[in-house]
Amino acid sequence: MGLRDRLKGAVKKVIGAAEAPKAPTRAIVGVGKDTPDGYRVVAAEGAIAEGGAGTYGHNNNRVVAVFLKDGAYYAIDNECRHEDGPVGEGEIRGCTVKCPYHEWEYDFTTGKCLTQPDSRLETYKVRVQDGFIQVGPMLTPGTTMRGGEHNDGLKVITR
Repeated sequence: MGLRDRLKGAVKKVIGAAEAPKAPTRAIVGVGKDTPDGYRVVAAEGAIAEGGAGTYGHNNNRVVAVFLKDGAYYAIDNECRHEDGPVGEGEIRGCTVKCPYHEWEYDFTTGKCLTQPDSRLETYKVRVQDGFIQVGPMLTPGTTMRGGEHNDGLKVITR
């Protein structure tokens, strides 16, 4: 302890000044950890390129697809409502993603299915904090329906 610190301490004793309150500290969390307010840390900021996506484990053993479009992050359920294909691995155009299995298309900003309008994926809150992308609670629920029409390019043969 230096002279300056001793003088400050002595002055505080004389005038009865209380210790300055310490700033609250946040627990440092890493990828795969949960924050106290219900978010899951899924990746370091910068892990997803502009116009791209990544898939990550989320709460309750779910996998979410996280997209970065025009500097904003969006997260949807990664399971296509058709046959559970990995939506986040599909082709991205603008704000839509096409499931690589049977080409069902979704608007990743809303979760709405463009191929089957009565179907949708869950959407989740996303934030960037302390240099990490964090996915939080559900914003909008998805439909539970599975299956439906698709064109896989195969010719149907009937006899």
